[in-house]
Amino acid sequence: KINANNPWNYWANHVERPLPKQLFAVQARNQSAQELISNTIDLTAWVELMVLLRGMQAGLVEWFDQQPYSFQMGRNLAAATFLAFAILWCELSSGWRDRPEASTLDKGLSSACFQMALQILRRFAQRDNFPLYGGVFVSLSGEGFRNTITYLDQPLKAIEKTQEKARILTVLGYSQQWGGNYSQAQKLYQEALELARQAADQTCEVANLNHLSRLALRSRDFETATGHGQRALLLARQIGDGMGETNAIANLGYAEVRQVQQQGRATMEMLEPVIQRLERGVTLAEKHKDLLSGLYCTLGLGNAYLALEQAGTAKPYLEASVATAQQAGHLMLEGLSYGALAEAYYQLGQFLEAVVPACLGGYLLKQTGAPEQQAANLVVILRGQLGEQFSSALQRQRPQIVARISVEGYDALLQ
Repeated sequence: KINANNPWNYWANHVERPLPKQLFAVQARNQSAQELISNTIDLTAWVELMVLLRGMQAGLVEWFDQQPYSFQMGRNLAAATFLAFAILWCELSSGWRDRPEASTLDKGLSSACFQMALQILRRFAQRDNFPLYGGVFVSLSGEGFRNTITYLDQPLKAIEKTQEKARILTVLGYSQQWGGNYSQAQKLYQEALELARQAADQTCEVANLNHLSRLALRSRDFETATGHGQRALLLARQIGDGMGETNAIANLGYAEVRQVQQQGRATMEMLEPVIQRLERGVTLAEKHKDLLSGLYCTLGLGNAYLALEQAGTAKPYLEASVATAQQAGHLMLEGLSYGALAEAYYQLGQFLEAVVPACLGGYLLKQTGAPEQQAANLVVILRGQLGEQFSSALQRQRPQIVARISVEGYDALLQ
């Protein structure tokens, strides 16, 4: 099924030569370019196609780099372009290599395509603005990427410079993480971390420590998250890595607060240095326009004051983290923010006000598969305490709930 807004589909409709038209149509269907390799070879047409693809890639990257409206988005789209074209050349290389009774010409074309993929990956890794922190999606179509690691595994093995390989694996790890493949992301980050250390690429090392720390936060392994966060923070400050420091402060501060909450005892003496760290993290996140790190800091501050049973102070932080999570499109953190906000209402004795955020938090966390039970447990408590008033509160707030999670979501809450 082809999306009309798919760039490959657009290009297929705006080129006259048959071979490029076929290639773009195959890509628009999110299928492998290997399908394009037929039994007959029009060498002139293939040379034309290779020149066209090189020009397209260079033109797209230059155009994205010069976008005046959003530097971050332009940088991310340029990175996505590098990876998308690298995958395309890998697919073509595999197609020529795997032809039955491949001739010398077939092998030569396969090697040429493979070298193009290598060249793209190397150039990508050497960019000054290489995106070590998120925002990169491999497929230009916006649809899921076709097993990225499978297509890039061979050229990555051929890259001898460990620094380049470490950086590329970092981006691919983030792509896997964004797609929900957390175990695969962890393997990639761990390999990238080891390579970065071998290459003495400390900025890349800090980035992968931060990525591993954030994965640990998701699985509630706060001890591991703290360890990675501490190492990342120390190294980031040593080398003057502002973005790395911002991420490390967010990860470390949030992990420390959650550890205190797990222990079930908190004093201002215990949490004051953590609160100060998280406040600095908010400032740094604003400076570096790092929405996600700022979200972890804000949610961490809300949880810190909840642990101190200062719900009135916690509530504005948690309301802000709900809004930021919605802006970032991060369902897990939105669910955690709603759950913590419900806890604040509960501490304040405002049980009816706690119903909707508790239900929304529990629903969103279940949808993301996050191992968090705080909001769901509070729902059970509120149902027991409020009885019929619980259902009445849900019914009164039905429009608000439906606007956020749809009619189907509301019906699921009732069940």
